[in-house]
Amino acid sequence: MKKPGFILHLLFVVLPLLAAGQQVGHNYVMARTMLCDDGTEYYDEVTYYDGYGYPYETVRKRAGGSGGNVATVLRYDRSRRVGRGVAADGNRP
Repeated sequence: MKKPGFILHLLFVVLPLLAAGQQVGHNYVMARTMLCDDGTEYYDEVTYYDGYGYPYETVRKRAGGSGGNVATVLRYDRSRRVGRGVAADGNRP
């Protein structure tokens, strides 16, 4: 009867690895900007960094035209110089 051990192993070891929301070697910083004193209006900005510490994407939540997200993807050349970023509004199909 080793099935309960296998099920526990699957439940506590394998499933959390599959449910990881962040890639290995990638980090992010979230900044919240308050728009009023009582804290009811704000927008969040999340900047994602690669394994070398360079930002590669910035997402501004609720900053788009009708409250959608705006994502900016940074592109680098081989010398790690920043090229033009590409912005997209989250409300577009």
